Amino acid sequence: MEQKQKSRKELARSTAPITCYALENLPPKYGSDKLYEELRTAVKDGKATLVTKLEIPPCDARSWKVPAGYLFRIVCTHGPQVADMNCWSLDNLPREKFYSSKTRQIHATHLTTGDRLWSNMPYLRPLATIVEDTIAYGFDD
Repeated sequence: MEQKQKSRKELARSTAPITCYALENLPPKYGSDKLYEELRTAVKDGKATLVTKLEIPPCDARSWKVPAGYLFRIVCTHGPQVADMNCWSLDNLPREKFYSSKTRQIHATHLTTGDRLWSNMPYLRPLATIVEDTIAYGFDD
């Protein structure tokens, strides 16, 4: 009896992932779901202070400094948009910067709560951690 050949989607989902990095050698993930939940409402609950608020007009750009331990939030207020975001290590300018392809190799194509934004080689350190994801992208069909 002839077997039906799997589609690319079926083949991709049934194939075990190949580990490119020994996850136990990466810096530990800080925080928990409880911590991320508390961070989401920290300003509203009076447990944190809003330091700066800025709006980036469509088709424009802005830059700002975020010290270690601070939060920044990106909110889309004018309907569906595409945003490019970059970050650098303030202590290692201009050498250490966000490495999006390495971040996606370590985590996934679509990042979510708890995933970190990793810097380029040879540093490979987390520059930021996603503490809230309002998009909840999921997986492509």
